[in-house]
Amino acid sequence: MNIGKACAIFAQINSDKYAPTEKAEAIRDVWEMPTHNGVTKDGMLAVIRYLLAEYDRLNDFEQTQCAKLLEKLGEAQAEIDRWKQNAFLAQQETGSIVEDLEEIRAQLAASQRRERATLDGELTDTRNGRRSLRVLRP
Repeated sequence: MNIGKACAIFAQINSDKYAPTEKAEAIRDVWEMPTHNGVTKDGMLAVIRYLLAEYDRLNDFEQTQCAKLLEKLGEAQAEIDRWKQNAFLAQQETGSIVEDLEEIRAQLAASQRRERATLDGELTDTRNGRRSLRVLRP
């Protein structure tokens, strides 16, 4: 950018005619000039106000973005906590199901032993604690 255009943008810093990138380049070019005799005090103050307003806008944006990100982070953490709780409950439920399954297997095994004993003719008389043999007839 030539110095004449930079000075023109600098003098009209609040104009919507120029993009923020053009304004930044013009400010940088004017800043790097060897002397500032052609720049008025009002022009310098306008640029300082513009820069402070941009800083505030960016700071507000950053804080808003941070707040949004913190909110999302909180939601994500809550979701993780829900998943952990569900996993814990599922683990407890699985343990309970495994215990129930082992009990059912034990009952089935006992039932199968009794059935085999009956089919083989061997039966234990629990009333008097004696073993008795029962012959099955076809």
